[in-house]
This record gives sequence, structure tokens and C-alpha cells, in this order.
Amino acid sequence: MFSSLSDRQIGLLAAVSTATCWSFLAILLKIALKYSDSYTIVWYRMAVSFAVLSLWLYKKHSSKVFVVLKQPPGLLLVTALALAFNYVGFMEGVNYTSPANAQIFIQTGPLLLAVSGIVFFRERLSKIQMTGFLFCILGFGLFFVDRRTLDVQYEYFWQGTLWIFAAAITWAVFASLQKKLTRFWMSHQINIYIYLVSAILFLPMVDWKTLMELPIAVHGLYFFLGLNTLWAYGGLSVALSKLPATQVSPILTMNPLLTLVLLFIIESLEWNIIPPDPVQWMGYLGALFAVSGVILVVRRPQKAKQPLKPA
Repeated sequence: MFSSLSDRQIGLLAAVSTATCWSFLAILLKIALKYSDSYTIVWYRMAVSFAVLSLWLYKKHSSKVFVVLKQPPGLLLVTALALAFNYVGFMEGVNYTSPANAQIFIQTGPLLLAVSGIVFFRERLSKIQMTGFLFCILGFGLFFVDRRTLDVQYEYFWQGTLWIFAAAITWAVFASLQKKLTRFWMSHQINIYIYLVSAILFLPMVDWKTLMELPIAVHGLYFFLGLNTLWAYGGLSVALSKLPATQVSPILTMNPLLTLVLLFIIESLEWNIIPPDPVQWMGYLGALFAVSGVILVVRRPQKAKQPLKPA
């Protein structure tokens, strides 16, 4: 079926699938937190991701891919630790606040990545990017005010928001380091190492007693969360291989708006699968401004192609 599609169409489908996976992830994590703690859930996701990806890679690429596990560069370990903390930070943010809050404020990660380019690589901001930063400030401010009006529902609002910001910082560290690593290693090799390190790191923190007493349906949910991780990052790799990053980033950044749509549907249907997470008009407006701003910041104009010089 996919053989008839162009590279651009495949890239767009992959980017949309990744954005879709991320859009309902926070909602599923909130449900999963009813049954266990953040560290146990993150370990489960990483263990499933490592096991499934290992089987697939062994069948697809033989054992050559696993050389990264024997002789990993030191930079890869730092990258793995950064993403591992990102997963826990996002989980705790969802735990202490809500999926909507986590999905919007985690968007500070791409902004911090852009700021790092300005600070460390002396990149210049275009007028469009400066406008994007202003949109982000306005959007985050409006959404924050909306959240604070509902602060009675979130006893640990500040604690959860700080966890989200910490997750955004470590994601920016991960993304910046990954750029360097992809010059020498395949994305599958990077991912399998990250999953293994994360699974080992969180192994001592697993609540085994609770985990063993969970019903099969909850184990199914946790297993699906692991597959969600694999599918999302696999789709991201395909999208980036088929399309420029400037076209992929705006699609991925739309996932918080999809989350708000899903939350609105859940609330309208009165499904009591997660605690109520109402968003007022100011929150929707803030989310729209914030997401639009991030898109403007991360989407850099493509350089014009230079004409070929005659030999």
C-alpha cells in the first residue's frame, strides 16, 4: 500500500502518526497513574520498548546494530539520562496537575532548544521567530492564568508545573545532543541504548508488589504505552528521513491542540476515566497562541538553493 506513496506523503503520514501518539499519551498516562507510581510506569514503558525493538532489530538488521551496547560513546549516556529524566518529569507533571497542563507547558522544550542555539551557537533570530517568542509569552501567560483560576482542583499545581519545566529542560538537552549523535549512529541504535539505560536506571524504583497485583487489563495498558513510545519515535525517525525538519516540527507541535480536543470530547461525553480537566476560553486562546508561537520559532526558513557553477 505504501509503495504507491511518494517520500513526502510517507513523511507526512509518519509525522501525523507521531503527533497523534503524543496527543493521547498524556491522557493514558493519567489513567495509568491510578494504578501505580511514575517510576514503575516509566520502567515498564522502557522495558517493553527495549524488548520489542531488540527483537525487531535482531530480525531486521542482525546483531550488528547492537554494537552500540558494547562500546557506547560517553555522550550517548548523557543523552539517555536526559531523556530518562524527561520521561519521569513529564509523568510527575501529569500526576500532580493534568494532561492539558503538561501538554502545553512541555512546549517550552522546543523553545529552550532554540534559545540554546542562540546562546551557544550565536544563531540569529529572524523577525518571524521573534514574533513567535512573543506569541509564546502571551500564550503561556493566558494558559497559566486559566490554570490558576482552577487551582482549587490541583493541590500540587506548582510542584507539577516545576516537574514539567524540568522535563522540558532535559528534553532540550536530549534533542541538542541527539543531533550530534545521529552523525555517527542510526536512530534505532540511539533509541535501543536509551531504552536499556532507562530500564536499568529505574529498575530499583519499581513497586514490584503493586505491579504483580495489577489486573491483566492494566498490564495491557502499560504494554500499549511502551508500544506508543516505539511507534511515536519510529514515526519521528521516518518523518525526518523523508522531510526537512522545518516541515516536521510544525506538525509535531500541533499535538497539544489535539489533546485539548480529546479532553473536550471526554468531558462532553461525561466519561469519568480521568479527573475533570476543564479549560476555559482563556486557556484555549492561550494554547492556540503558545502552539502558534512555537511553530514560528522552530520553523526556520529554508535556504535558497545555490545555482550550480559550471565546471
